[in-house]
Amino acid sequence: MKPGPGRPSKGPRDAFFTRTAVPLGAQIRQNAADLEMPYGDYIAMLLAQVLNMPEHAPKPPISDGQQELPLKTA
Repeated sequence: MKPGPGRPSKGPRDAFFTRTAVPLGAQIRQNAADLEMPYGDYIAMLLAQVLNMPEHAPKPPISDGQQELPLKTA
C-alpha cells in the first residue's frame, strides 16, 4: 500500500493528557516554537532527557538554511 499525503508515521506512540499552570504552558509553547517543533514533541524530548532515555527523544527539525518566500495576497 502506498503511503498517503502528509508527514510520515512516527511509529507506535503512547498518549498522555496533562494540565499545566498557564505560565508553564506558555513557556513550553514558546520554547517549542523557537525550536520549530510541535509542543507535544518538545515535551516528549524533555521527558526523554529527564528519564535518561535520549534514544526516544524526538529530534528538532534540521534547518536547511533556506528562508520562506513572502506570499503576496490579493
